[in-house]
Amino acid sequence: LAYANAIIDSYPIFQDGTTLFDHIAKRSIPLLSTFRPQTFSNMVWSFERLMGRRQSQSTHNNHHHQQQLFEKIAYRIAVLPSLAEFKPQEISNTLLAFAKMGMLLPREE
Repeated sequence: LAYANAIIDSYPIFQDGTTLFDHIAKRSIPLLSTFRPQTFSNMVWSFERLMGRRQSQSTHNNHHHQQQLFEKIAYRIAVLPSLAEFKPQEISNTLLAFAKMGMLLPREE
């Protein structure tokens, strides 16, 4: 759903001021353990494509779910047994989206 909306440059805002992307982020977080590399790549690309341009359009302060989604995705990628699961295009798109959103992957402590 996020990818399809990003492709057509659609950013639905609901009457309560939340966006479709706010809801996608909130609902996706518990499902991250089931995501494959392409799903991570498509998700972060979609959010970056639209959220980077339109974050100010939402009147609802619910973007913490989007921030939390990116943080959780970064963590999931960091703990994968092998980045070899990613195709070069998937890792490239994912890292580029993180960079454009001004986010860094977590460091090992």
